[in-house]
Amino acid sequence: MLLSTSTPAPSDPPIDAGEVADAAEAAGEAVVDLVGAALALGVGALIGVVLTILLFRALFRFWRTPFGMEARRRGRTGRRLAGAALGALVAERTIELGTRIEGLVQQALVLLLVAGLTAFGISLLRSAEVAAIETYDTAAPDNLHARRRRTQFLVLRRVGTAFLILLGLAMALLTFPSARTVGQSLLASAGVIGIIAGVAAQGSLKNLIAGIQIAAAEPIRLGDAVLVEGEWGWVEDITVTTVVIKVWDRRRLVYPTSWFTENPFQNWTRKDAQLLGQVTLVLDHRADVARLREAAGEAVTASEHWDGETWVVQVIDADEHGMTVRVLMTAVDAPTAWDLRCEVRERLLAWLVANDPKALPTHRLLPHE
Repeated sequence: MLLSTSTPAPSDPPIDAGEVADAAEAAGEAVVDLVGAALALGVGALIGVVLTILLFRALFRFWRTPFGMEARRRGRTGRRLAGAALGALVAERTIELGTRIEGLVQQALVLLLVAGLTAFGISLLRSAEVAAIETYDTAAPDNLHARRRRTQFLVLRRVGTAFLILLGLAMALLTFPSARTVGQSLLASAGVIGIIAGVAAQGSLKNLIAGIQIAAAEPIRLGDAVLVEGEWGWVEDITVTTVVIKVWDRRRLVYPTSWFTENPFQNWTRKDAQLLGQVTLVLDHRADVARLREAAGEAVTASEHWDGETWVVQVIDADEHGMTVRVLMTAVDAPTAWDLRCEVRERLLAWLVANDPKALPTHRLLPHE
């Protein structure tokens, strides 16, 4: 008869109280180090913000131009964020962090610094545009110079903003090691990628360059009265890629900016806002031009839309059917000239019907020989 014997289960090793104490002490030291590092980074960020505030407060005390006052109001968040990130980066150099944590903290602070500098740069561009708008009054009757400067600042601000955003994104991506690796791979095949990107972005690049040309050469400006493909209106907005024309009946025509550098169009306010309005009348040969000239003078001078500078009545053509009389008069801008033309035309037609009906066009039937 066989007797079975059982092997006793191995027991867990006894817990060493000394090892537990050492682990707890190490964890406590790690927590203390992390808290100390966080406090150091916070103090560094606070010092950076305070120094930024003091620096720019001293700067703006002497910089009291419209641009400086606007930059003081708008760029607060960006410059303080950049100052805090820079102060924390300086503090990070003075403390000991783990290799992994140190890399993450440093990358986060660099990203905050890039974001702050980008936001501050965009605010400076916007401040320059607002200061220009406030300095140059576009509501004045003679606002050619004001509209010119406003258009330049508007287009350049939008181009500069797009450039700063792209630059900030590029700098942010370079903080990631994987992005740097991708960048090296892209550079290796830059020829093919450059061709593809050039073809894909051809229209956008063309419009971007056209926007810069519009800001420099000024073929159009904000508020210009233009005649585009038979439609007349005013330039309402100019962006990096498009130009918006507000038509007289409140429709909007949207054109790519490159259209205005490649196609002819009429700009009625290229040199100044004043326009020469024209009313053309086709009359019979029996019309009394002298009396019509007196009536036109009374109609023009009595109108509140006439700017008081000049008016003239001329017979500009004549043939076997009659003659063409043109009335010219000046107005301060395109909308006023339109109203003036309509008013003078109505008054002259009413005067002809009441005082010189034989001047109205007559169709004659000639006998056959």
